[in-house]
Amino acid sequence: MKSKLLLGVILCLVFNSCIKDFYGHPDDKEGILTENNFVYMDDLKRAYLETVEVEISTELNQIDPIKDKDRYVLLSNQLQETQNTLEDLADFRESVFKRRPPLPPCPKPQSCQDWLKVQYLTQRPGLDQLQLTIYDDNQGVVAQTQGELKQLGGLDVPLDYVVLLFENPEYRGDIQIKVVETIKNVEASFIVNSKIN
Repeated sequence: MKSKLLLGVILCLVFNSCIKDFYGHPDDKEGILTENNFVYMDDLKRAYLETVEVEISTELNQIDPIKDKDRYVLLSNQLQETQNTLEDLADFRESVFKRRPPLPPCPKPQSCQDWLKVQYLTQRPGLDQLQLTIYDDNQGVVAQTQGELKQLGGLDVPLDYVVLLFENPEYRGDIQIKVVETIKNVEASFIVNSKIN
């Protein structure tokens, strides 16, 4: 009986340490997501698409819809697609974070010292690979993702996550955040500018 109890305790410890490794980050003492140690990737995508939406709207306002009908129709369709994607991102975000207040939109083009606290990137399931690289103003690497996407359990809505490691945590200044998403060997990328003070 004592040996079964001892075996049970040992298995419990091994299982708990495996869970810790699964959710762990090399620099994370707690091994869990907190309010400021991750970025939800749809927030970055939203920041990028909001910029695209403004650019398309500005160009649409400068085009004569009669003289340049084809360009006008193309831009109108792109604007509608961008707005639909923004609505989808907002709806999914609400379902993910319905039990907690929204996280601050740190990655918008503004000063964002909190980037230095980020250890994880979370993403809705469906991507085969997610790469994020933060560059300094000389195109040197400040931080980048490491490893594969893994599923984050224990949530009402499933999310995937990947680890973000800072190679130059002392850097302060303008940054360029490049995101590359891969689905079925098809890559899509976007860039968001920000700053670390």
